[in-house]
Amino acid sequence: MSSLDLLYHYVKEHTLKIEKIISSSAVGYYGAYTTETIFSEESENGNDFLAHICKVWEQAAQQFESLGAKTIILRKGIVIGKDGGIYAKLAPLAKLGINVSVGSGKQYMPWVSLRDLMMMYEFIHVQNDIRGVYNAVTPQHITMNDFAYILLRSFGKTSFLPNVPSFILKLLYGEMSVMLLQGSRVSNAKIRNFGFKFHLDTIERSLTYYSV
Repeated sequence: MSSLDLLYHYVKEHTLKIEKIISSSAVGYYGAYTTETIFSEESENGNDFLAHICKVWEQAAQQFESLGAKTIILRKGIVIGKDGGIYAKLAPLAKLGINVSVGSGKQYMPWVSLRDLMMMYEFIHVQNDIRGVYNAVTPQHITMNDFAYILLRSFGKTSFLPNVPSFILKLLYGEMSVMLLQGSRVSNAKIRNFGFKFHLDTIERSLTYYSV
């Protein structure tokens, strides 16, 4: 039983009133593989371990609808921020001119800036009629090779080193390595059509913002 299940049963047992609940999921819901398909919120669930975890978590969150709570689920891409996550891990290497791309580098990397993600939470909080599942990713579709090249360039560097081989990632991270080694494009049309506007909507703008 997940922490969301426990919260649901507690709220139900004590007849507490919750107007809105925002739950985090991930674009891993669609499965860890690389295709040219652009996944939307209506796309089918993937069949790997991470996709299964996302599905189970989302089902736990959706229980709150039965209690009258407006339930919003954000399927997040990789979050780009200054003090944590992938940027904090890879920026020091890029500053040294080390190629930070992994595997083939052709895998797509759905992402969102931390600033836009926080603004999305604020946007959802003030909207009275929003509910359902939304992809929290920027409009820009980039590959891992694209990201590595732009990150290096943001520090005035270039690199002729090869990509980090897949087997090294698999040795270090096991099954979790697929999060970096595989990836497809994900649509954010649903949240944009609802009225949300992205500000750091390219990786160049995001890296410039967080490198200041």
